[in-house]
Amino acid sequence: MRIIASILLILAITSVVLCQTTPTTCTYKGVNYGNLANGSYSQVSAASGTANPAGKYRFYWNICAAATHCSSGAAACQVVVSSPGSPTSVGTLSTGIFQTVNSLPALKYTTTTNICASSKNYRTMVISFKCSPSANVIQASLVTENACIYSTTMTGKDFCSNSDNGGSSSDNNNNNSGSKGGSGSKGGSGSKEPPKKGGIGGGWVFIIILFSVTIVYIVGGIIFNAKVKHQHGSDMFPNKEMWVSFGGLIKDGVFFIKSKVTGSAPGYQAV
Repeated sequence: MRIIASILLILAITSVVLCQTTPTTCTYKGVNYGNLANGSYSQVSAASGTANPAGKYRFYWNICAAATHCSSGAAACQVVVSSPGSPTSVGTLSTGIFQTVNSLPALKYTTTTNICASSKNYRTMVISFKCSPSANVIQASLVTENACIYSTTMTGKDFCSNSDNGGSSSDNNNNNSGSKGGSGSKGGSGSKEPPKKGGIGGGWVFIIILFSVTIVYIVGGIIFNAKVKHQHGSDMFPNKEMWVSFGGLIKDGVFFIKSKVTGSAPGYQAV
C-alpha cells in the first residue's frame, strides 16, 4: 500500500507538469492549438550567409503532432530543395514544449541525437504564434537559422485567444480548417491535408487514469482494512500514518534540498 501511495504521488506531480506546458494537451495561455494539427505545415528557409541562399531548404512541421512529411516520430524536419532525400529531423514530438519567445507563445521541438556540426547544438525548431484577428489564412514567415536553431512565426486569427478577438478560438479553428498551411515566398502554401479532429488530449487521459487508480486505491484500502484487519473509523483509510506525516516529510525534503544547495547542514527542530 505504501508503495502504491508513493507511485500515485509521483503520477499526480507528473500530470500537473504535463498539463501545464507540453503538447499533450496542446493548450497554452488560453488558446487551444489542438485543432491546428494539419499533417504538415511548410516554408522555405531565409538567406543565411553566402553558402545558404534563401530557399535552399524547405522545412516541414506540425502542431502537437508528428509531421507527415518527416520521418517517424519527428514533428519538424528539413530537406534540401535542390536534391530532396531523406528529411533531417530538427525536432521530435516527444520533446515539444510550450514557452514564450519574444513575447509570443511558441512551440519548441528539439532533437536528442542530431547534433549540428557547426555549433555543437542539437537541432531545434521554434514555431511562434502571432494573433491577427483579420487574417483568415495562416501565414508562416521564412525560416531563419541561428546556430542550428530554426525559427518561424505563424500568423492568423486561429492563434488569438478569446480576449484578443472577442470570440472563441476554437470557433476560429473550426471555421478556418480549410485554409491551413503555411504560405510565403518561394514556397507557396504548405500541405492542406484535412486537420485532425480535436479530442481528449493525452494529459486528460493520464489524469482520468490517475483519478481512477486513486479511487481504487482508497476504496480498496478501506475495504481491506475493514474486512481483513477489522479496523474502524479513520483507521480504515489506507496508509493513514504515512498521510498524516506527509506534511512533515515534505518539510524535511525542503530542508534537505536547501542544505544541498547552500552547503549548510540540515537543521532540525528540537523535540
